[in-house]
Amino acid sequence: MQLVKKMVQRVMMAVMMLTLTTVVYAQRYESPYSVRGQQVTYEGRVIREADARSFQILGHGYAKDRSNVYLEGQILPYVDPQTFRRYEQGYSRPNQDRPTYNIIGGGHRGDYSYRPAYHKDNFNVYFNGDKVSGASASSFRDLGDGYGCDNFSAYYFGQKIQGSTGSSFQLLGHGYSKDAFNVYHDGVKMQGVSGMQFELLGEGYCKDAFNVFYRGEKIQGATSSSFHVDRDGYAHDAFNTYYFGKKVSR
Repeated sequence: MQLVKKMVQRVMMAVMMLTLTTVVYAQRYESPYSVRGQQVTYEGRVIREADARSFQILGHGYAKDRSNVYLEGQILPYVDPQTFRRYEQGYSRPNQDRPTYNIIGGGHRGDYSYRPAYHKDNFNVYFNGDKVSGASASSFRDLGDGYGCDNFSAYYFGQKIQGSTGSSFQLLGHGYSKDAFNVYHDGVKMQGVSGMQFELLGEGYCKDAFNVFYRGEKIQGATSSSFHVDRDGYAHDAFNTYYFGKKVSR
């Protein structure tokens, strides 16, 4: 009997904790969209084109009604609301016989604030609501940090990276990426850098077989073979010490 009583108490405690967590979560992530009667607002601004009866709040700054899809309260042109879907818990997957509009990146910068992201339908790729010219929707992948690629080319914040090879493109982190031939920093090709031998060292430093770089800029005179990163912005090779990419006296 005592064992049963303890089990009941544990179940009741778990239910109370779940309820409290749900309430706190709902309060913290209150949507900037609001539907009251026949009026829809975003952060207090009335969306005059919105249809309140069919309006759905999708999260991450997105919403839709029977006529339009909205991003931060603005209409996304040329997007079909009937096929717009988000593949997240709480939303059903679309009918596979119909074209889909799938958000493939993005997230929160704060409570329900929107961070620019890639998304696509069956035919086009978009970044922050704008069409990405030339991108292939069927093979496009969001890599993070503003990078994305299809089987042919890579893109940075929606702009094609000229000369990039999408099939071998990969994100390295800290603004760096590479393909089979080149290395890029913040979407810009780094001249004279070998992608095959490129490696991140930490603290903003990186190198290939011949040169050392700090935040995309070559460190003149640094010796790659003996270069090591220390801490707090310091690094050294066999001959010199560097602080945030600049040579300093020992």
